[in-house]
Amino acid sequence: MWAFATIAHEVLEKETYAFDKSILLYLRSLHDPVRDRIMLALTFFGEPNLLLMLSVSLGIMLWVRQDRSEAITIAITGAGAIGLNILLKQLFARDRPQLWERAVEVKFYSFPSGHAMISMVVYGLLGYFLAARFPRQRWLIYRLTVVLIAGIGLSRLYLGVHWPTDVIAGYIAIRFT
Repeated sequence: MWAFATIAHEVLEKETYAFDKSILLYLRSLHDPVRDRIMLALTFFGEPNLLLMLSVSLGIMLWVRQDRSEAITIAITGAGAIGLNILLKQLFARDRPQLWERAVEVKFYSFPSGHAMISMVVYGLLGYFLAARFPRQRWLIYRLTVVLIAGIGLSRLYLGVHWPTDVIAGYIAIRFT
């Protein structure tokens, strides 16, 4: 909670602009058609609507399989992450970066990153469930989960739709769900 509050305070005071801008401009210098396609694919896997559908589908599947506690857990954490993200975006009302023309359309405020926050919750929980079911492959599952979640956050920066502090705060904010 302390880390999120610190970042939020710095964002509200507009003290992160130089840090955020320098990282985004560096990432902009790395753009090429292949990376652009990879980042668009990664960002798709972090779409809140996709993650909501994944949570609901997984919850229903787990409920039918009599895994009631896991079904309830994914329903509560998925809905909680989405609700908290909407609340925080409205509370902070931070504008998105406008450093270059974007390849993706964005609608809501920037802080914190919903892609980062909700993907951390949903894919993190899914990775945990899979690792529990397949203990011999748990370290591979954990690694792939971390790579996917980190890739989604990076894609938001690469595409210029979030400030780095938005993504960092999105990952940290899951402590509230």
